[in-house]
Amino acid sequence: MINGKIVGNTSLIVWEQGGERQFFNVTVHPSRAAADESINSLRRELKAAMPGQNITVVSENNLVFLRGTVNDLASSDRAVQIASSAGKVVNLLYVNVPHSPPQILLKVRFASAAIRSNRPFRANEMPKRPRFPGLRPGLTETAFQAGILQRPGFVPYFGVSP
Repeated sequence: MINGKIVGNTSLIVWEQGGERQFFNVTVHPSRAAADESINSLRRELKAAMPGQNITVVSENNLVFLRGTVNDLASSDRAVQIASSAGKVVNLLYVNVPHSPPQILLKVRFASAAIRSNRPFRANEMPKRPRFPGLRPGLTETAFQAGILQRPGFVPYFGVSP
């Protein structure tokens, strides 16, 4: 009879009376009863620490698998911490995420214009690169000379102040 002290693999050599040798590979497994008791105590601890949450525990090859659904991320982390005492943990828990209220996306653009004098805007006051899209310096001068942009109540915005 051979008793193993810890889980693992080793080799055994037995010499017979005639000088012959026999080689054996020995694998020491944990006691099934001890492993079952360890998992059962882990289940009890999880049930006491997180009542009302559906968590199942399965152990295989020194791995602890956590399955089920928990209420929040903190509960999932706590379950992993508790289960880590029984071996390496594989977290397969689902976390209930509360639904967020519906949201509306608004796109708002603001524009403002200020009138500082009553004199008409002159083309020679134009900046080199106007900020008004679609108007080029040559087109702007022509539009002013023709009186197109000098209508009453029209406030041009070209990035310069009179």
